[in-house]
Amino acid sequence: MNFPENLEAMTEVIVARRNAAQKAIIAIEEAQRQTQTNQRITNILVKLCVSWQESDPGKNGAVYFFLGRARSERVVVREFLPEGTKICQTQKEWDNYSRTKSRHGANDQVPYWYPVVNLDAVGKDECSKCKTPQLLVEHYEQTYDSSDGDEWLKEHFVLCLDCNSTTVLKSETSNSRF
Repeated sequence: MNFPENLEAMTEVIVARRNAAQKAIIAIEEAQRQTQTNQRITNILVKLCVSWQESDPGKNGAVYFFLGRARSERVVVREFLPEGTKICQTQKEWDNYSRTKSRHGANDQVPYWYPVVNLDAVGKDECSKCKTPQLLVEHYEQTYDSSDGDEWLKEHFVLCLDCNSTTVLKSETSNSRF
């Protein structure tokens, strides 16, 4: 492109360059949003595989659990457990195990209070974007810790990997554990 030779041509070049810069800014912002979304969903997926290991779920950061079909109970998905992971079936088994581990250490056996199910037994609800049934997840964490009182957050949402999105169905806060 030759350098413009008059004011009208210069104005056209300026407008074209501004438009190109604006399109580039929009593309960069969208790429940044997509990167953040991918990082957030990656974090959720990783936590879905390990949150059952927390000795005090939600106390030291966000935990994520699949929800059963009844939507009221956290479940652990068998397909996402490391091979050979022991699943405690009774309180007695859990008590025997918990006496041998560090009180604040991560669990390497699934506690008896978490039902272990196959992925097809996880609850589903409709994705708000693509309108297809997708898996239900619970996010749970302590959001404020104080000697005067704590605050806890619990959210239920639809996790759609097809749309790369989450749709919050229910969100609650409380000054005590749920």
